[in-house]
Amino acid sequence: AYAGPIFDVHIHTSAPRGWAGRPNPVSGVPAPATEALHRQAVLAALKQHNIVRAALHGPAETLQAWVDAAPGRFIPLPMLFEPPDDPLPTPDTLRDGITAGRFKGVGEIIAQYAGVPLDDPMLEPYWQLATDLDVPVAVHTGRSFAGIVYDGYPKFRLRYGNPLALEDVLAHHRSLRLYMMHAGEPWRQDTLATMSMDPQLYLDIGAVVWLAPRP
Repeated sequence: AYAGPIFDVHIHTSAPRGWAGRPNPVSGVPAPATEALHRQAVLAALKQHNIVRAALHGPAETLQAWVDAAPGRFIPLPMLFEPPDDPLPTPDTLRDGITAGRFKGVGEIIAQYAGVPLDDPMLEPYWQLATDLDVPVAVHTGRSFAGIVYDGYPKFRLRYGNPLALEDVLAHHRSLRLYMMHAGEPWRQDTLATMSMDPQLYLDIGAVVWLAPRP
């Protein structure tokens, strides 16, 4: 078995809204009740599994405490649409954070949770920002937890998670470095087809084992 260092590309500063204290879908262990306890548990897991670097996703105001707790360990990326009904940080705010070194990119963009398609014009300034500054962007694709519409995210729509929604975005931003979180599941063929057409497109497989249906 592999025992070397690991770079985890998908860690969050907190559980989704309404999920604190609920059991992990795989292990059955309840999610920590507070962000501080969550951070403590994550740091212990990083040490246990030799995860030496991790892309950290969360609301902008939550990132610095994690960076301070483990200098050099986290790559902070501010989320968009979390919480989904809060105003988005402006592109200028994100630009300032990136140029100052507080942020290393943008994401996770969970527009799907706010009922916003990934090809919606409102996101165009953010794609352009990432293109201009040559930083990566992470976007939620695919499904979510069963019942998510009734548990804090009433505007979530599965259809907005199809990777084909990124086709026009990539066509307009040739040098945009974009990665699809959750690999676009369950649209695996669409994911692979889109990646074959766009070499600047990447994916992660975070939470796929949580969200895939089980017998």
